[in-house]
Amino acid sequence: MKFSEILKEKRDNFEVILGYNDNDNLKINIKDNPSILITGSTGTSKSIMMHEILLELINKNPCEKLKIIPISPTRVELKCYAESNYSYCNVMSNKDIAMKVIDDLVEKRENLLIENYAKDFDSYNNIEGIEKIPFIVIAIDEASDILSSEEGDKFLNRLIRKCKNLGIAVIINTNNVYNTFFDNDDNEFANVRISFDFTTREDALMNNIEDSQNLELRSFLIEIGSERIPNKYKIFDFDDKIIDKILN
Repeated sequence: MKFSEILKEKRDNFEVILGYNDNDNLKINIKDNPSILITGSTGTSKSIMMHEILLELINKNPCEKLKIIPISPTRVELKCYAESNYSYCNVMSNKDIAMKVIDDLVEKRENLLIENYAKDFDSYNNIEGIEKIPFIVIAIDEASDILSSEEGDKFLNRLIRKCKNLGIAVIINTNNVYNTFFDNDDNEFANVRISFDFTTREDALMNNIEDSQNLELRSFLIEIGSERIPNKYKIFDFDDKIIDKILN
């Protein structure tokens, strides 16, 4: 199934389709599930999924209402967003600088809400006569550096606890391969947890998914909140040319 096909669907501006199987499309609302952790070894399609989420949001939201903070150790994977009108800042490769920029953003938004007696992002933007603030997506490509440090782990946990009310979402992809992904306490902080990698036989038996301990290429398993979805899904066929088409 081609990614371009789902872009034609009329949906909520913040609803994205993550994948599909023979029975249905897998949809989530990123406002309700603002933290997504994608794990997979190199070449398993985790970066494609990040692109697809970002492009779905861009396709439905003007740049005044949506901004992207791109973080990548190579500066290459997310460069296209930094060079677009959707950029909040340049691609950041230094984790310390990135954490400082995001901490400043969070503090600024918290103060805005307090000063205007707003309980969350939507109620702030509904105040008449006030300058609206955009929804922000923090995209962290290959986050091994952040996830492997105690400071980075605390930072992400703190960010994820606060982001829903502040109109901020965070998408993290990492090649840290967890063979016991769905049983790993380190992954429980994210609202949505996706694995493109092999899972254990215990995972397969628990989910009644035949051969899920040996996922085929471009397939993934997912947990949303406390719900472990007992189905395998496939990611959409993707052509890099669509990035330029949507951004331009």
